[in-house]
Amino acid sequence: MACQPLFKLSEWVDVRVSVERNGRFLFLNNYQDDLVETTIEYQNKTLFGGQPIHIPARQSLILPLEWQLNQDILIHYTTAEISEITDNDPTPMLKTRPATCTAECTIGTNRLKLHSTDGQIVLRKDL
Repeated sequence: MACQPLFKLSEWVDVRVSVERNGRFLFLNNYQDDLVETTIEYQNKTLFGGQPIHIPARQSLILPLEWQLNQDILIHYTTAEISEITDNDPTPMLKTRPATCTAECTIGTNRLKLHSTDGQIVLRKDL
């Protein structure tokens, strides 16, 4: 049929994309007995700033892409699943799984690249 795949991965995992009103979410499932580290391209565009995604053995991650968290914050991506959101104005906090991750977001007019090792991303909006 000459259909090109939507995704190109450096290591195989089951991958699906869900398009929602406020953004997209990538569903990654590792059915293997070992951790998988993979880079991902979607429609010939590198995702997650080229950062590898680490998926533990027999686990899944749901990762946001271009997700409008609220009127002030756009999450371009995170390399970890957002497991909890505390929307304390003016400092929303995102808890992630796994704890170490890279994220890119726009807050107001500022585009930021963030790195976390403690499972928390605290976003401060300018007042």
